[in-house]
Amino acid sequence: MVKEIGHFIGGKQVKGTSGRFADIFNPNTGEVQAKVALASKAELRAAVENAKAAQPAWAAKNPQFRARVMMKFLELASKHKEELASLISMEHGKTVPDALGDLQRGVEVAEFACGVPHLMKGEFTDAAGPGIDMYSMRQALGVVAGITPFNFPAMIPLWKCAPAIAVGNAFIMKPSERDPSCPMRLAARTSTERGLPWALRLTYQASLTHPAATTSRAAAASSRIWTSSARRAPSRSCSASRRRARRRARHPTGVRDPPSRATDTKTLTLRSLRASSS
Repeated sequence: MVKEIGHFIGGKQVKGTSGRFADIFNPNTGEVQAKVALASKAELRAAVENAKAAQPAWAAKNPQFRARVMMKFLELASKHKEELASLISMEHGKTVPDALGDLQRGVEVAEFACGVPHLMKGEFTDAAGPGIDMYSMRQALGVVAGITPFNFPAMIPLWKCAPAIAVGNAFIMKPSERDPSCPMRLAARTSTERGLPWALRLTYQASLTHPAATTSRAAAASSRIWTSSARRAPSRSCSASRRRARRRARHPTGVRDPPSRATDTKTLTLRSLRASSS
């Protein structure tokens, strides 16, 4: 019997209800080994609403707490790395050592995200101009989404979710429908493992497959890696609703855009007390 992969929303596995599925092939044999449910717009809305409800409490936690959660996540990724590498190999076709390298490149970004207490510090400039002081604040955006490609099923999802979650966002992942099991298993492991703080269970809100992941008006930002032609429709949708859309386009030269940022930096100018008092 072919395995069926659903969604992961609100800390638990959820069966797909759209009735639409995509085949997942075993690259070693060419046979269909599983089917992944393709989410409907209603399922996507439910995931976003779930994330909206969970995000304020997570963002209210101090950065040190969120850093400790990321450290626990790293422990789990290390503990289950062989299992995750096997899933990548079965669906993508990489050798297991190559799959371990894929996972390790993503883990390194999660390690970087553990420095969030320092990374979220703002700046202050005294007398930036005549009678003007300046300061910046880095704040979470809210609900953010990541859309990732087929070629790196562990590295790129971790690129997206680790910084976004660490700074206080709720995160919705749309992995490739060709090899979704590694991101799904990461989400499941972080929710079922004993000793994991409740926060990560709530903030890795959804792992689901639907091309409209960037069209929900409740999502504050999206980040994705596609070819230039494939990104146009989501980019237009985000622009029309005045939401930020970050992407890394693959060019023939190999030069890519800078990676997406998961924080909102607000710079405010203030007249100095000296100027206002005079």
